[in-house]
This record gives sequence, C-alpha cells and structure tokens, in this order.
Amino acid sequence: MKLLLISYFFPPHGGGGVMRAVETVRLLSRRGWEITVLAGPEDGWWVRDDSLLERIPDPVKVIRPGQSGLASMFGALRGGGGRNEGGVRLLKRLAAWLPVVDGYSGWSRAAVRAALELDWRPDWIVSSSPPESSHLAAKKLSAALGCRWAADFRDPWTEAIYRRQPTALHRMYQLARERRVIANAGLVISTTGETSKNFSGRYPELPREKFVCVPNGYDPDEFASFGGERPRRLPLRLIHAGNLSLDRDISPLLEAIARVNRDGVLCRLELAGQVAAGTIDRLRNLRLEGAVTISGYVPRPKLLERLAASHAGVIVEAFRPGAELVVPGKLYDYFGASLPTLALAPPGALSNILERTGGGVAATEPDPARLENLLRQMIENVKRGGMALRPPDPSRIEQYQRPELVARLAELLEQC
Repeated sequence: MKLLLISYFFPPHGGGGVMRAVETVRLLSRRGWEITVLAGPEDGWWVRDDSLLERIPDPVKVIRPGQSGLASMFGALRGGGGRNEGGVRLLKRLAAWLPVVDGYSGWSRAAVRAALELDWRPDWIVSSSPPESSHLAAKKLSAALGCRWAADFRDPWTEAIYRRQPTALHRMYQLARERRVIANAGLVISTTGETSKNFSGRYPELPREKFVCVPNGYDPDEFASFGGERPRRLPLRLIHAGNLSLDRDISPLLEAIARVNRDGVLCRLELAGQVAAGTIDRLRNLRLEGAVTISGYVPRPKLLERLAASHAGVIVEAFRPGAELVVPGKLYDYFGASLPTLALAPPGALSNILERTGGGVAATEPDPARLENLLRQMIENVKRGGMALRPPDPSRIEQYQRPELVARLAELLEQC
C-alpha cells in the first residue's frame, strides 16, 4: 500500500502534535507501506527537536514545500527558548479576518503542486490537522489523483476551543469548508469518541460508519528504559509537559500550590513548555519562583526522564465550550510513564478517560480550594510512604498503545 501523508508539523518540528504523524509513519512503514510525507519547512515552526528525526524510517520520503503568506512568519516568532506569544496572537487574529481557512493556506497550495509534480499515485491520502488547510490540499489531490482520502482531526475544526471567528459571516465561511471536507473524505478520523459523535451529530445525512475514533497513544518500548517506582519523598513533584499558553489558565493550581507551601516547599511544579507572560506574572505575584521551574521546550528523551522523576503529571484546559471534546496528547505520555494525572479541565472527554482508566483525578471546576485539598491529600499520601495518586491501571490503558492503534488504522485503510 502507498500512503501520502499531509502533515505540516513533522520532525524536526517539536511539540505534542508531531508525535501522531511521526509514529503513524514509523509503524505503517514497519507493515510494508510505501510512504511519502508533505511537511512544513524545517524552520517553519518555533521549536525544533532533532531527536524525533531518529524515529523516521529511512524508506520514508519527506518533501517540504515552501510557504508564503502568514505561515512564513510563524517560524520566525521564536526567541529565548520560546515563541513570541503576542506575535502569534496577532497573526492568528489576522488570519481569522482573512478569506482563508488558516494561516497555512499558502503552504497547502504549495503542497498540492509538489505532490502533483511527483508523478506518483498513492492508494490513500491522510491529511492531519491542525492546520485545517491540509484537508483542502488533500481534497484537491484526491480528486486529481483518483485515490482515497482520510481526514484526521487531532482537534475539532469549527468547534475547536481555541478558534474564534470574528463575525457570523466568518463562521459561515469556515463551516462551509468544513462541510466540504467532511462530505468528500472517505473517512473522518478523530482522536476522541466525543469529537466523532460531535461530527456525526452535526452531519446526520452522512453514514455514521464514516466517522471513526483512533485515539492518540504511547509506545511502551519508548518508555521501557524509564521504568521503576515513582519518587516517594517530599516535596511533591508535579510536571506539566507541553505549552501553557493562550487560554489555558493555570492560576487556580498556582494559588493552591502557594497555599500548601506557606510553611515550606511541600510542592514543586515544572512547566516544560511555552508559558504565557501572564502566567509568569502570576508566579511572581504569588512568590512561587522558588517552587515553580519554567524549563521551556524539553527534547523528548529528556522529557521522558523528567516524567519518570515526578509524582504526577498536570493537564490544564480552558473552561470554554469545545474543551469537552479534547484529550491532550500529553495524557498518553503520562500513561506510558505510568504517571498519574492531575487535570484542571471541565467535564468531558478528558475527565471521562481518567475515570475509565483510573489514570488520575480531574478538578472540573477552577477552584483553588478544591485543588489545595487535592494537593494536601497527595502530600499526605507521600508522607505515609505511598504514592501521591494511584497510577493508571495497566490493563485499562493498554488499549492506548500506539502499535495497536496504528494497526487498527491500517486495517481501516486496507479494508476500504
């Protein structure tokens, strides 16, 4: 079988969204698939992780079309180990007003041209979003090449939590393009069952079997060398593995940490990713500089070491409509590391999976008092020589092992 994967974010780009694409390529290649990837330029993203290049099999061909327009500016918004959050906000707002699906539309048009120049016909095209313009490129290529196409949504499109349309007319524009993609794709893949149900409920005229869920996951082999027991001494060590920017407000947890640390540093938190300026200001106001470490982006091998040295992983989501559909990819890294999760998120997909797997606890209201109680309970558990929280049940999380998930995807494609 031959696959053309359209994924702007691909190594050496770093970040959580990259792992789904690179692991799909790696594991399908093992099954004998011939794969070509249309990816963004190497310098087209603000963070780079060369360690991920080692996960791309040699037979895989990676083509990196040039880009124009707003996308060409995103890669330049870096500095000090992070990105210029104000600049990113400005570009996103500008893109929202323009008659384009997103700021990467110029790249997606170049991707179409690059694919047509290959003189190569795949059996399947899989387009990965965000950015959603990758689906528009796939739609054109599917029609031009006469091949099947699956649209893979790492996040929802018009229902996405971090996408705001400035006017009703702009929302209609996005809805119309979403409808064309959903109607024309042979398969519509989502990372949560809640998102799949949302799509099928909003498009009841389409066959329900078209909407399938293939969750994110973890590769147990990647975590094998980081086994062993969690640390069992104070201070309590928490880690947030990923960006903490835009509308993700960790302030309630920071306030809870400040409260439990009044009589000494009983709890420490590492923020291993991009952090918004407002969060940094909040740390200063709460005098938490000695208890909270901002590491910036951490290359994946080192990140796994940090997970192994922590008592619990933290996930923060915005309390806004759309969050109930989302399960951040970092949860599956926590699963792989047998790390329990402390989530600050509204009821929905994330709290549901934590309940089903016994993988941690979700604070479904941004209440510092409740979070303080949770932290004190975790601290007391460690004082008594136990674990801060019960780790994920291995029998319940094995369904999220990446090799099995990609095998399921392969079966879906091979049987269609």
